[in-house]
Order: sequence, then structure tokens, then C-alpha cells
Amino acid sequence: MSLRKASPEAKPIPAGTREQIRVRGTRVHNLKNLDVEIPLEKLTVITGVSGCGKSSLAYDTIFAEGRRVYLESLSPRAGQLAGSLEQVDVDSIEGLPPPLSVAQHPGLIQRRSTVGTVTEVNDYLRILYARVGIPHCPDCGAVIAQSHPEEIIDRILAIESGRKVMLLAPLVRGKKGTHKELLEDAIREGFVRVRIDGEIHDLASPPKLVKTKPHTIELVIDRIIIKEGLRDRLQESVHLTLKHGNGSCLIVVQNEKGWEDHLYSSRYVCTECGLSLPEIEPRTFSFNSPYGACAACSGLGLSEGSDRECCRECGGDRLAPVGRKVRLGGRSLPELSRLNLDEAGAQVDEWLSRLGNSPNAEGFKEGTSEIAVPLLRGLVERLEYLRKVGLGYLTLDRSAVTLSGGEFQRVRLAEALGNRLCGACYILDEPTSGLHPVDTDRLMNVLIELRDQGNTLLIIEHDLNIAARADYLVELGPGAGVQGGDLVATGTP
Repeated sequence: MSLRKASPEAKPIPAGTREQIRVRGTRVHNLKNLDVEIPLEKLTVITGVSGCGKSSLAYDTIFAEGRRVYLESLSPRAGQLAGSLEQVDVDSIEGLPPPLSVAQHPGLIQRRSTVGTVTEVNDYLRILYARVGIPHCPDCGAVIAQSHPEEIIDRILAIESGRKVMLLAPLVRGKKGTHKELLEDAIREGFVRVRIDGEIHDLASPPKLVKTKPHTIELVIDRIIIKEGLRDRLQESVHLTLKHGNGSCLIVVQNEKGWEDHLYSSRYVCTECGLSLPEIEPRTFSFNSPYGACAACSGLGLSEGSDRECCRECGGDRLAPVGRKVRLGGRSLPELSRLNLDEAGAQVDEWLSRLGNSPNAEGFKEGTSEIAVPLLRGLVERLEYLRKVGLGYLTLDRSAVTLSGGEFQRVRLAEALGNRLCGACYILDEPTSGLHPVDTDRLMNVLIELRDQGNTLLIIEHDLNIAARADYLVELGPGAGVQGGDLVATGTP
């Protein structure tokens, strides 16, 4: 690679490049009144021996001053915050875009943060599971389906003309007792029929129920024969059935063999055991929210006072029972999060293929493919960025505090790619540290992709392979400490 020796004046940017960051007179740490120019929307490697001033230039000068100026340009409150930052010892910096530090040392990071939360992959997953996932009862494991009243009416009207249909409101399911007061209340409200343990009875003369035997009781709301012009009547009947059935509506249809039951619910109510679930929302799948976190461990997944023992309530899944029991394509969110990123990416690809072949594919809430497909594509993209930076072996539930400096930096880099920002200045510190040459090459392709989105990259790096593929090089030195801080050479590889 050819480098031009530095003179007391900063060297010009290569011909054809008009825009640049101009640093004039920086005296931060061991930098000796340094002048340097760096091209915008290019990949620049800052190199030199350890202690020569690379971090002083990249982080303590360019990033620190860029952050201060950016904060000053915002609200007065942010301006006050900028005023509290230490003044950078530099004469001027011109042409600097908003800087983003992608350092190896994350600083303060929450104990509950994971690879999934840091990369925002979990944001996609929470929406997917809330809108497309199929809830299951935490107690008995039965599938729980939710139907809008109009959908129930449409299903009734789709029944063959001439069929007899009854609308029943479930009152009691498999509970012991005589239920005398319940039946008396139904009479007072004007109802005349009830189905008890599968048999229709007049409320005026109901059977005597054995107190020690479990019984199932359903109130007969309406009896109809399918024909034209029933929608108005059904709107009233379905509404009344859902009201008395606590959100459940039992449609009993006569067929050649007798009667066939079809149970619908406008709410998340288990039709097997009667357990009522709260509304399924994205926060149901957030262990950072009291709404979705396991109550026993507050979403940490660990037993109280322990750093290793899994929570006995959630088994380390972090979520409350409802969130743990929603399944998407046959997998719960905790199960998906335990896969490594390579496996998770393959699983999401398979889901996309399944929905492409059949919009109402098994394992997904019916009629939600228009919601699912864009979200799954966004998720595939996020996971692919993580795999591109050589992190395919990590799992989404991996605690962020256990990541090495290099791993954390690459996680942040994948996040930056996913955000698709342009016009920013990314500053990275030895992103190839500890990487296999194959992974180094992949990472370099990611850095080039980030540059091609319209960003400026400043990379502190010793790897000659990275330096050889850079657009521009800045070498500091010649030695370390007081022997460094000078501009040794600038130029293109």
C-alpha cells in the first residue's frame, strides 16, 4: 500500500473527493496540535502502534466534539447537557456528521438485556407473536381462539340452508353442585330452556342435580333454521350469547348424526377449562414489562438471590405463563430464543416459505399472512446482519453482559445496519479482534455495506487485510505515549 508522508500541513483528500472532515489543532492527550482531513462517506482506517493516539483522535476528539455540537443543536435542555461535557482541546472540526460510537466497551448495560433486545430483533418477535401467534391455555394446553362477533355471524350464515341451529351461552363447565341459584337467575331473566350435561330441559322443570357430580350447563339463547334474512336477528342473538357466556358462544348444528357443537369466543377464554386470559399484546412478550414478565423472577429468569439457578416458576424463560404458551409456527418465543442465530434464521425462512405456499398455513392465526410476511422479512434481514458479522453461534436469549467486547461491538454493528441510517459517522475500535480470517472478510463486507448506505466509517485497526480494503488510511506515531501523537502518513492503500 502507498502512503504519503505527512508534512506540518494536513494532506489533501484524494482527487475527486469534495467533502471531508477537517480537524485543526487537536491537543487531546498525546496528540501534538494535530491537523488531519478525513473523507466523508468513505471507510477510513486509523492505524499505528499501541498508545500512539488513535483513540485520542477517533473517540476523544472527533466523537466527543461531534456529540457536544450535536447536543447543542437540539433542545435547550439538551444544550445544557452539552454544556456539562468536558471541552475538547481542539481549535476546530468542520464537516463532521452526527457521530455514533460502536465501542467494544458497552459501559452501563442492564442486567436483563439480551442479544434479542439489544439488536431490536425482539421488537419484531413481540409483534409477530401478539398478532400472528396462536395462544394456548397455560393450565390445560388447549388452543385458545378469538372470534369477532361478525365472524361468528358469518360462520352461522355459511351453514347449509334448512339446518337447525341453537345458540347456547356456556354458564358452567364441569363444576360440582346443584347450581340452583344459577338456574333461578336464568328464569328471572326470561329464559325458558337450558342444556344440562348434553340434554335440553325446560327451566320451569329442570332436573335435580347431584351435588357431588360435576355438571355442564348452557343457556339456550336462540333456536333458528338457516334461511335468508337472519343477519339482524343473529346480531342480537350472538351479542346476547356472548354477554351471558362470558365471551363464549356455543353454536350447535343439527346434522345427519345428531347435533354438533362449535364453540367460539370473543375473548381469550379456554373452551376446555374455562380459564380467562388477558388481551394478547406485544408487551405480553416483554420480560422488561411487569405485564409480560414472570412474577417470580421479575423477568430475569433466575431464582431470587442467585446468578446461576433458573427461576423455578418460568424455568428461565423470563415470561409470565400466558406469554410462554403462545406458539408461532409450532414454537413458543422462549423456544425460538434458545436457538442460535443460524438456526433461528433457518426457522424464520421456513415460516416465510410455509406462508408463501399457503396464506392460512397451520401454526399461524388464520387471516394474518398480510401482517406476518412483512414482519418475517424484516426479521430475516435483522438475523442475516447478525450472521454476516460472524455471530451466528449466539442465541437471542444470551445475556448482553456476558458478551465479549468484540461480540458486543459486532452486535451494535448489526443493529446499525438494521436501522439503515445514512449520513452518520460510525467510529469502531478493532472490530476484527479475535475473528477468524473468514469472519474478518465477512465483517469487512458488512462495513462496506454500511459505507454504501451513505455513512462515514472511522476504524481503529491493526489488521493489514482491513487496511488494504480501506478507502483512506491515517497513520499516527511514530511511537507510543510522548513519542506518538504525530501524523506519520495519510493516503489511499
